[in-house]
Amino acid sequence: MKLTRLFLISGLICSSFVMTSTHVVAADVPFDDNQVPIENRAMNGSLHIISDDTLEREVVDPPSMLSTNTQSATTFCTSAENGICAGQTDLGFVAHLPKCDSNETTDCIVSVVATPKSGTQSSATFDRYFPNLGPQSYTGKPSIKLPTGRAPSVWKIPGAPHVGGDEYAVVARLRGSTGNRKAASFQLALAAVTVKTDADTSNTYEPPHWTQPGRLAGPASDRGLFRCAYWGDNGACLLSRPFPTDVSYSITVRLATEPAGWLHGRINDPTISFTKDGDNTLVKVTAAPVQVPAFQSGKTYSDFPATVQKAFAVDGPYGSGGSRQPGGAERTDPTLRNAEYSLVSYDDKAFEQIALMTDVISDKAGWAPWIWRVRTLSDGEMSKAGKCLTTGDGVKGIVTTNATIYGSGPPTFNATTGSLDYKVAAPHLTRTGEVFKGAYNLIMRSDVARCFYNFTSAPVKAEISVIEAAGTEGKATTSIKEENGWLTLSASGFSHSAPTVRAKLSQDAVTTTTLATTTTTSTTSTTTTTVYVPPVLTTKQTGIQTKVKKTISGTSLAKSVSLSIPKNAKITVTMASKYAKKCKVSGTSVKTLAKGTCVVKVTVTTSTKKKTSKNVTITVS
Repeated sequence: MKLTRLFLISGLICSSFVMTSTHVVAADVPFDDNQVPIENRAMNGSLHIISDDTLEREVVDPPSMLSTNTQSATTFCTSAENGICAGQTDLGFVAHLPKCDSNETTDCIVSVVATPKSGTQSSATFDRYFPNLGPQSYTGKPSIKLPTGRAPSVWKIPGAPHVGGDEYAVVARLRGSTGNRKAASFQLALAAVTVKTDADTSNTYEPPHWTQPGRLAGPASDRGLFRCAYWGDNGACLLSRPFPTDVSYSITVRLATEPAGWLHGRINDPTISFTKDGDNTLVKVTAAPVQVPAFQSGKTYSDFPATVQKAFAVDGPYGSGGSRQPGGAERTDPTLRNAEYSLVSYDDKAFEQIALMTDVISDKAGWAPWIWRVRTLSDGEMSKAGKCLTTGDGVKGIVTTNATIYGSGPPTFNATTGSLDYKVAAPHLTRTGEVFKGAYNLIMRSDVARCFYNFTSAPVKAEISVIEAAGTEGKATTSIKEENGWLTLSASGFSHSAPTVRAKLSQDAVTTTTLATTTTTSTTSTTTTTVYVPPVLTTKQTGIQTKVKKTISGTSLAKSVSLSIPKNAKITVTMASKYAKKCKVSGTSVKTLAKGTCVVKVTVTTSTKKKTSKNVTITVS
């Protein structure tokens, strides 16, 4: 069977069937976690429940596309000056970013590097785009911050070979509109791949393409046979392969606008940086890939336990509308209906669904695909985030986990325990029957961490623990560090099924300037260390109201926050680079440049070298 996919990007996946030939993929490894096919169950009365993070709607990589910023458009543009896009200022786009070169100098991929455990770095060499030119690729326009949209790119890394060769597919994807570029979603992904030239041999083959900005059509000839990461020209696809062990990867991209919000990653031991590069921002992510437990269970509806039948019935909480067949009774009668349900890993209800499936799958994963991916969270995932995470520019932090299911959004502040909680879940056992070991990393800007607690610039203490479902603390290896304005907490080696990872900060009068980093393995999951966090910009400050193009002296700034200025005292003014478009520091004065808000730190140093600092919020109207 050939299954032609039609995706509603913001909702359900619908499918239709036509006949095609059967393909077979050779197994060149005993078990390939990235080549476990999705069951192709076409029979009446079937219920198929699957959890695989590579299938989620927020991470499926549609081709590039440019059109007017409306879901009803049915025509697409090859540039901002072409067709229905000509003369428009608000254009909607999906852009697979190209490699940086003499023509593409921004919104592009700068480099890809692999570092084996031996420590010898190996730089990747760009090879080609796949497909060479996407069906709806387009040329960007830097003056309106419209990125060029190409296709996933293939890079060769001979120094980091995998079971299928040395090719890797790289995706740096932006999705948004020119009318609000700061809100564009950002995804960075890497996949070990092998080309399969005969993935679809039908004469009706078409690579993935848009039917309108909200709907995507494409092949699914791999269904029940093998797993394609990306489809290309002439029926070829890139098979997804496992990563080599003990290798970390770095990807650097140059963006016209820094991403905003919160990031989620399917990576481990990450470091991430945002560096100004003229008017652009260099984003660099370095991390190891992770394996994420997956499972599927396909049976006749009546063969599932009664609790699962009830939950996934048409009138149940999870099954309404889920059928791969059109019609009346075929959509409602469980003996005729052909239902498929894909768990959404970041959906809160997925915790209930995986609990229902625990006995069905014997609390055991069927496979665990290798993944290396970072993405900004969607508006829906951020809907419960508080003001500390939703105000201001730039990325506030990142959470990474290898759990099958994780809580939607960033960590939640628990007022009762005074902690940042993050709930995760996974089958207790791996495919081979070993206890699955969880990994969790929380990297958060120091000022954001302090915002949650309304802390001052004094040192803080941090601890991280793993709380089992029964409320007891579990075993874990934990580490805590702070550097360059980022606080990093990690926990690994803990067992599932549904624990809560808990990070907690506290502050007392102790003063220290020593940064301590600890990594311990113990019978409990809690490690506590004193972490020095340098003075940062907090959210509650005394402010100054002023107009554009006004100059405010350091003396006025100091007086506005009641800083005493003794005789012969020296005033200094500093400001974070993220406010550079609103204000400019010149000597001991600040000049306002544009409407908005900027925060500066004013320091008064006496003749005896005693320093007193306060932050001043300048609101420019």
